[in-house]
Amino acid sequence: MAVRNMDEFKKVFEELSDDMTPERITQLAEDVADTINDMRSQIDTANSKAQEVETEWRRKYTSRFFEGAPEGSCEFQQEDEKDRAEEIGFDDLFT
Repeated sequence: MAVRNMDEFKKVFEELSDDMTPERITQLAEDVADTINDMRSQIDTANSKAQEVETEWRRKYTSRFFEGAPEGSCEFQQEDEKDRAEEIGFDDLFT
């Protein structure tokens, strides 16, 4: 029993026409079942991760608009523009 990719399955089917024993067919059926189950588990994992990300973003979005500032952000402190600005005179523009 093994998880196979498409190229491996093509090779097995090409060889299958030469060797059609019941054991070989059973082995192929088990490989197909294992591959499908593996793909299903990968899809389920990806779907659960996508759902977690969507839930997290949805929570952040709603908290941002309904509860104020988002988590982890610092409060915006409005400073007086005169305190921050340099004093630049007319003569400073040409030097």
